[in-house]
Amino acid sequence: FETVSNSLVTTSNQLTGYKYVIWFLGDESTADETFSSAEQSILKTFLDNGGSLFVTGSEVGWDLDFNGSVSDKDFFNNYLKSIYVDDNPTPNTPFASGIIGSIFEGLNFDFGQTYPEDWPDVITPFGGSTGIVQYNGTQTAAITFTGNFPNGTNTGKLIYFGFPVETIASDSIRKEILAIAHTFFTTPVSVEDEAEIILKEFSLSVYPNPFNPATKIKFSNSQAGKYQIRVYNLLGEEVMLLFDDYLEIGKHVFELKMDNFPSGMYFINVQSDQMNLSEKVMFLK
Repeated sequence: FETVSNSLVTTSNQLTGYKYVIWFLGDESTADETFSSAEQSILKTFLDNGGSLFVTGSEVGWDLDFNGSVSDKDFFNNYLKSIYVDDNPTPNTPFASGIIGSIFEGLNFDFGQTYPEDWPDVITPFGGSTGIVQYNGTQTAAITFTGNFPNGTNTGKLIYFGFPVETIASDSIRKEILAIAHTFFTTPVSVEDEAEIILKEFSLSVYPNPFNPATKIKFSNSQAGKYQIRVYNLLGEEVMLLFDDYLEIGKHVFELKMDNFPSGMYFINVQSDQMNLSEKVMFLK
């Protein structure tokens, strides 16, 4: 492995040849810039090409999703596969645990010991990711994702922690987390596994998001049947019935155009007798 500064990554303008990257951000926030536009561009290409990324830092969501530009929010939501919830958990105690059924199940640990961690980000999974670590047993502290990123054709992988992993008090827990991540990143995804990722359940994603004037809705279904795709405004009013027909099992793409609608937040809802999924989208004029 190699250890380099973020400036060298942007100078070389590539992460080609690396199976996975661990990106430590510590307490870097808006004043220091967690991910610059150049860094985001490089990481997008890396993930779209099937790379694996481990991100750890306490202010990434605060910087990119809460205070960031449209492109920052797009990167956070669609490449770090998260939505920012809060700047600290309630109660704000430096303790976290692995979620049952996740790759970190059974791990319980204190953090903020190597250096104080006052503002760990609370996040929620987005765009197909799942929670793997929680604060206080209820609020998501870390997520993982396996699958194609927005412009990708190869399966990429992601682990993102909303607090600095290096501040975990136990040296053995830190080593175990990195060992689990290494196994997760280096275990190949077979053709059969890839099909299972796509079709073992229903999935819904929207990209680009935010968008103007059009976006693509990607939907995967594990059961054939009649499906409806509706668009709702923030008042819960249906403003568009985009699709109402039979779908075979598989992956489907729909284009949503909203030229004649006002800017704002909307919800895309896909529904059938077997499922009901929604995604929040932002339309900007």
